[in-house]
Amino acid sequence: MAESSAPRREREIDWNRARSLLRTRIRSQMGRCDETQLEDLAHEGLIILLRLARREGVRNLDGLIANVARNVAINEIRRLKRRRSRLADWDQSLEQILRLPDSSLHEWDDSLRELWFLVLEFFRVKKAACHTLAMTYAELGDWKAAAGRLGLEHDAIRQQWSRCTRVFRDELRRDPGRFRDWMGEDG
Repeated sequence: MAESSAPRREREIDWNRARSLLRTRIRSQMGRCDETQLEDLAHEGLIILLRLARREGVRNLDGLIANVARNVAINEIRRLKRRRSRLADWDQSLEQILRLPDSSLHEWDDSLRELWFLVLEFFRVKKAACHTLAMTYAELGDWKAAAGRLGLEHDAIRQQWSRCTRVFRDELRRDPGRFRDWMGEDG
């Protein structure tokens, strides 16, 4: 059945059918895709369709859905590649985080801040003393000041942080999947 030459507006579109077609097309474009990710991508595609319907109307809904699904899938693949490349330097970034350089935490780029958040969350859940140590350092930005606040010697606080980083590294080696999940890596 050929579609009408008059553009269809927002109210004239069967959005349930459009959502179903988007999901089918996106799944075929993406290959492996979990249900949550697929639903998010379908919603992203529906928003694009809605904007186009409001702005221009839709003459060929099926063709537009195929195009939108393809673009949504390509954008998601690009996002995944950027995320993977950002995590490719995982070991180097982890070393920088665990060494806690003299530079201010505010000077770190987004990937280092995300990794720092991961380290803090790990310590918050697994080792409260390390979490306190890391939070004090984050607040003061200096090991000597952190040692003074916590009533420890400078060398003692550095040794304690070294033990904390060893716990984190050991857990990372034992079960890296959990950390990739926290960072949004899809495996």
